[in-house]
Amino acid sequence: GMKTAMVVNKIALIAQLVILGIFVVFGVVYIVGHPETSSFSLTNVVNPAKFDFGGTMSAVSLAVMSYVGFGAIATLTQEADDPKHGPGRAMMVMALVLCVLYVAQCFIATCIDPTGANFANNTDNAFYVVARMITGPWLAILCAVGVALAQGVFTAIAQQNSIAFVMFTMANGGTLPKFMGKMSKRTNSPINAVIF
Repeated sequence: GMKTAMVVNKIALIAQLVILGIFVVFGVVYIVGHPETSSFSLTNVVNPAKFDFGGTMSAVSLAVMSYVGFGAIATLTQEADDPKHGPGRAMMVMALVLCVLYVAQCFIATCIDPTGANFANNTDNAFYVVARMITGPWLAILCAVGVALAQGVFTAIAQQNSIAFVMFTMANGGTLPKFMGKMSKRTNSPINAVIF
């Protein structure tokens, strides 16, 4: 039910933040310990001499996928303590927090390998290549497992709940069969919509 999904999502969030924290800490240690190949520099984020607007725009579609949870927040407004203002605030906070975390992670990764030479032939797995540079294979595997669980399990749970609540609302509005509009008092979930 909804309570179980909330507990699972909190555990997932904590696990993902721990993995990100491990990456950042070990990344900073690596950068400080390898000044000949790594450096803290703003040109690692934006280098006017190498900036390519077309390349930036092609990356936008990938960056948008980092914000996949907005639909879940919008469809679960009836679960909010303040349905009128809560979801809107949650989406804004989520966007800002995700942006800061994403930029910090990318900044550290780029500072570790400013030239990009270590992952030039494996750009699809560049982050994992950088993670392997920091500590060896264990951090790359930890990051890969974290991403797989986040996108495969935790996102699926959130999306299933979102879709179930959309179906529940549609059933109560007469668009879908009435049996899908049944709310379980025990789990606080639209049980028939979840099963369907």
